[in-house]
Amino acid sequence: MKKELVCKITEEYEVSITRACGLMELHRSYFYYKSRRDDSEVEEAIREAAVYGDGFRKIFLRLRRSGRKWNHKKVYRIYKSMSFNKRTRLRKRLPARVKSPLSQPDSPNTTWSIDSVSDSLKCGRKFRVLNILDDFDRCAGGRHLHPESRLIRILEKVIWTAGKPKNIRCDNGPEFIAGTFQEWCKANDISLMYIQPGHPTQNSYIERFNGSSPPCGA
Repeated sequence: MKKELVCKITEEYEVSITRACGLMELHRSYFYYKSRRDDSEVEEAIREAAVYGDGFRKIFLRLRRSGRKWNHKKVYRIYKSMSFNKRTRLRKRLPARVKSPLSQPDSPNTTWSIDSVSDSLKCGRKFRVLNILDDFDRCAGGRHLHPESRLIRILEKVIWTAGKPKNIRCDNGPEFIAGTFQEWCKANDISLMYIQPGHPTQNSYIERFNGSSPPCGA
């Protein structure tokens, strides 16, 4: 940075390099020094690994998984010199959602509607519940919900007792768009029917159930 300022001073104010270095408190030997280090390969690798807007740790892990053996000190030095440490995280974009017709199935376990709701106890402790509704006969159930791993365990328990659905309709909540949940549905031949963002009416069956359920403590 100081080298750039020295060059700018000499060009704009027509002063000598010695004078400009003195003003910037920069030794002349440092100004004339040219590094022989070639970091172009590391810079290119960082750019490729940073396409998702992740921070240094995820970028470094991605480089290691790709077989790059550079240590974290070298990668972080170049990462900072590229000003990547000042980048803002890119917002994750959802894929286009196709509106699917909301119709009552002819048999049970054809389509389940699921959604999560939250509430709090009198002591102030908050909790979340996963509601599951069979669109055929409106048979419903609820379980305490945590991360996506907990979501999968809940669905496996319900499937064990009630059977496996062909489709699951849900919104774009973080636990529903998680890769672990999507992979689990794919492995179990369950089609995910995501509603369009901002259109809760496309999941009207479960939304009506959420609104008509008694509040906590009732």
